Amino acid sequence: PRPISASEAMALLLTVASAASAPYAGLRNQGNTCYMNSLLQSLCHIPEFARAVYELPPVPLPPPPPPPPEATDAADRGEAAAAPCSSPAAAPASPPAVALEMKRLLYRLGRAPALGMDAVGTERLTTSLGMGPRDVLEQQDAQEFWHTLHAALVASGE
Repeated sequence: PRPISASEAMALLLTVASAASAPYAGLRNQGNTCYMNSLLQSLCHIPEFARAVYELPPVPLPPPPPPPPEATDAADRGEAAAAPCSSPAAAPASPPAVALEMKRLLYRLGRAPALGMDAVGTERLTTSLGMGPRDVLEQQDAQEFWHTLHAALVASGE
């Protein structure tokens, strides 16, 4: 290969610099979710993936669980109030909720720069996947996360 000229090098640097300043939003880290954020950002830039997610059928979500009893209610009944759990157990993944949250994440990533946001949260997606507060604080494997996400998206399309 031939060496590039100074003008070719400058043109290449300008191209890279203009691409780096393109309006893209990132994902906020929830703790040790860099493995997940890297995978999600890569997936969101694949048009076929985004199209497949947007084409998933809308599925009604199950009703939300009832709210926990208020501490004052327990005290009024003469019962000891339950101590708040520092890390509630993660609920099982809900494929319809995962599909909805993935659609929402794709949309927000696309709109964030126009709204002046430089990062988008993933809390709703991780919750829909059944990830609890402790799960996002532990380093996980990107491939395992992909299998979990993919299985939930496939299940929501069935």
